[in-house]
Amino acid sequence: FYMVKDIDTMKKAVWYLTPSSWRARGSEFIRDVDDSLGDYIRGQLFVCLVIGLGASLSFWFFDLPYPLILGLVIGATNVIPYFGPVIGAIPAVMVAAALSSRLVFVVIITILILQFI
Repeated sequence: FYMVKDIDTMKKAVWYLTPSSWRARGSEFIRDVDDSLGDYIRGQLFVCLVIGLGASLSFWFFDLPYPLILGLVIGATNVIPYFGPVIGAIPAVMVAAALSSRLVFVVIITILILQFI
């Protein structure tokens, strides 16, 4: 994130810290890193949007209360590696558990399918 944010500073640092014969390659490398990180961040945000939207639509279809809020939480926490989907699923499972065991099963299956996709 900081490399993307401070790309101009990174370019200047590469320019002054490298020998003149390496400057063009160093600047090209920094540009490539900037493009790659930007693409990665956009991709992660797109995945979070798709997961949150899919969860919201699924919860709405199965009449779970607060589908938009729960989908937003699932989408937002999906950016956290490994534990994000579990953290996002906890509120949805708790709301479903207050209503019926069938909804708990539906919520868990929905989240598993979305994570698999």
